[in-house]
Amino acid sequence: MIALEQVLNCFGSQEAYFYKTHRGAELDLLLLRRRQRWGFEFKCTDAPRTSKSMHIALEDL
Repeated sequence: MIALEQVLNCFGSQEAYFYKTHRGAELDLLLLRRRQRWGFEFKCTDAPRTSKSMHIALEDL
């Protein structure tokens, strides 16, 4: 996960979490910075798309 490592190098790894709920929402990386939540989803594909899980995470957060 080189992209994940790059994000952590830029923003730091303090308050960095994997996010998953019972409803099925999932984020590869959730950063808490200055009272804001930053969600990251990493895909290895030529045509990334927004998944149902990402929509649920947006509603929850």
